[in-house]
Amino acid sequence: MVKERSDVLLPDTLGVFLDPESHEIEEIIEKYLIDEESILSAQDPVNPEKTIFFIPEVELSFLERTYITGIVFRAPLIGAKTSGYGFRKDPFVNEITFHGGVDIAAGEGKLVRASRGGLVFFAEESNGYGNLVIIQHELGYYTLYGHLMEILVEMETEIETGQALGKVGTTGRTTGPHLHFEIRRLGSKLNPENIPLFLDHR
Repeated sequence: MVKERSDVLLPDTLGVFLDPESHEIEEIIEKYLIDEESILSAQDPVNPEKTIFFIPEVELSFLERTYITGIVFRAPLIGAKTSGYGFRKDPFVNEITFHGGVDIAAGEGKLVRASRGGLVFFAEESNGYGNLVIIQHELGYYTLYGHLMEILVEMETEIETGQALGKVGTTGRTTGPHLHFEIRRLGSKLNPENIPLFLDHR
């Protein structure tokens, strides 16, 4: 957060600011595939005696942006991944359809926990999802937890990362007890296995 009456650097082009004390010139050149002449210097507005680097026309990686914004997710349940994100043969219609999340099998009644803290946006039955909980997070992120046997949270309540949301069940369109887990951002479904710090269930 920018403090009142503080000075900030606002470049007129896309780029990244880097602290010279934390980044060697050679490291920057190798990481961003640029030459030394492309690295610009600027005076730190907080400490005028200090110089900072500006690398134009580059972007932070997804992992770096995630670290800065604090948007990371933990696994909601430890179990066996039975279906991944993407196209697959639907067990009900025997046709190739898109699967917008991951299915994690576990014993019926096992606790499902919030992948990240936020606001309970939805907590009731929803057609094929069965008993469904949706948590709203920062920056347009939502996480969905489907097929729950029992819902343990109420709508419009704030919950913390790791808090129990419900229990593994077979409600909705299922072939056995499991959790259907999705991560969405601004209306688009994301692959949970590509999200930093999401545990591998394979």
